[in-house]
Amino acid sequence: MKISKIVSSLVLASMVVSVSPTFSMAKGDYGLYFDAEKSQGKLGAIITNPYEMAPQTAIIGLNGKAIADVSVSIEPKNGGAALSYKVPQQAIRTHDGIPVFGLYADYNNKINVTYKYQGKEIKETYKLYINPIVTFPGEYRTNNTTTYTPVKSSKEFKDRLYFVNNIYYDFHPDINWRRPGGAMPFSYPSTAEIIDQNGDIRWHLDTTKLFQKDSWNVDKLGFSMSYRQLKNGDILFMQGQRYMRYDIMGRKVYDRRLPRGFSDGAHEIVEASNGDIFIRVGKQNYLRPDGKIVHTLKDHIIEIDQTGQVVDVWDLNKILDNGRDVLLKALDQRAVCMSVDENAKHTEIDDSAPWGDVPGVGAGRNWAHTNSVYYNDSDDSIVVSLRHQGMAKITRDKKVKWILSSFNGWKGELAKKVLIPVDKNGKKLECGPNSCENTDFDWSFTQHTAYLNPELGKGYLTVFDNGEGRGNEQPAMVEDKYSRAVAYKIDENNMTVKQLWEYGKDRGFDWFSIVTGNVNYDKEKDSFHVASLNTYLMKFNKANGGFIDEIKLDKNGKPYLANEIKVNYSSAKEFGYRTGIVKPDLLFGK
Repeated sequence: MKISKIVSSLVLASMVVSVSPTFSMAKGDYGLYFDAEKSQGKLGAIITNPYEMAPQTAIIGLNGKAIADVSVSIEPKNGGAALSYKVPQQAIRTHDGIPVFGLYADYNNKINVTYKYQGKEIKETYKLYINPIVTFPGEYRTNNTTTYTPVKSSKEFKDRLYFVNNIYYDFHPDINWRRPGGAMPFSYPSTAEIIDQNGDIRWHLDTTKLFQKDSWNVDKLGFSMSYRQLKNGDILFMQGQRYMRYDIMGRKVYDRRLPRGFSDGAHEIVEASNGDIFIRVGKQNYLRPDGKIVHTLKDHIIEIDQTGQVVDVWDLNKILDNGRDVLLKALDQRAVCMSVDENAKHTEIDDSAPWGDVPGVGAGRNWAHTNSVYYNDSDDSIVVSLRHQGMAKITRDKKVKWILSSFNGWKGELAKKVLIPVDKNGKKLECGPNSCENTDFDWSFTQHTAYLNPELGKGYLTVFDNGEGRGNEQPAMVEDKYSRAVAYKIDENNMTVKQLWEYGKDRGFDWFSIVTGNVNYDKEKDSFHVASLNTYLMKFNKANGGFIDEIKLDKNGKPYLANEIKVNYSSAKEFGYRTGIVKPDLLFGK
């Protein structure tokens, strides 16, 4: 018995000794005291993909230490782009560690960290391997991701990061709304990633957790789009029946359903200076003048406050003319923005057309296709781009201030709101109903991103002019089509518009994007970020691609190409929606 007790005591002692590097026990306490985590450096262990939504991120634990003045630098691959940023204390408190962004996938990264601890500056290097990127499987894929190739590089843009939002269009859901109309079939897998100037993907959101193509849950359908970085570094975007906000680490800030009575959010979500959000949606159970009740699509703008309350609604059916069909009749029906169908046939544009996401007039059909919204806080108005109609500025009391479009098809009071083209000296141009021939002015057709730029002066409007249906007709040869980035100057007092500059026309069909694209002015570098994202989309014997460009103006105000990245899609069924600038110094707020 005595020997047995001795052996038992030795066994127990050995057990305590064997686990003592991990925890210790204090007499009279019921808890366990953990020792400091083992780590590569003086801080804690590294957690990869901490919120399970952003696989190319990590958090370096603090190990209980209070640190300050933190900066992070990711060592670039050979020939790659450097990525460095400071981490504010608020971000360290939020994540209980040092947030790390910009890690290469399928690569053993070196993370250089500088911080102060107890007044002493410490520099450390951590190594971390990140798994390969996993995306949606699909037909015709040649790669697991889209690839990006630098074509023209400028030192001025060496630190530039871009959001890129791509779509894979091989799927339509088997469910639709009970009411006629709506845009439920407007549903595809999508990707959201951030690239650097070397074309390397430095971040992506795991959208496979947001979208389920075989789901009967409408909240898992749609596709995520209109990604934009907010002033505090968060990311705002939408997907069908939901609108979401995450931080760059993949931490969910909120994931909300659209307000009751609205559906099919897409194309544009933007935050105003007061924190309210503007979203392009459709209206459910909409009563038409003929007594029919339908779900509308792409023709309502809602303003939502930070608590989810609906502040205001713009019903474009009542503000503009939902029966105007001039441009609708001229479109290539195979590509009505995201409704890409190479086998699509001509559709009659009249009130007997099918309901839903098809070109047609009247509520319940795709008569408007609103694809961008700009809130102008200087006069509390919005500027909207309607792919199938033109552009318009609308006041808070739902009055049309002006319309930027060809003259053809506008009637009554709305015809009086169409801006008059003038030359650089303010002289009225001689224009027909569809074009201003032999002048330096042209209207935009099937355009995207009509944004005012107050930094450049009042009425300075930039537009991505896709050019599909230019002149309200189809050209003799498809190769005659072209797209443009274009800037206009609008004089609201005199109701005139003049063209300031254009870029892309000289590049012809090789730069033509039948759907999507964007132009965004960046004050910091005094440049125009331009994306023509779907070149050769309608030439099915050639791979679709695109270009992400930086355009600057010379001393005479003429545009020139300063920087360019070529987009190479991973499948013949993939195409791009929009790109945007990501500011490294705003990743974690200020």
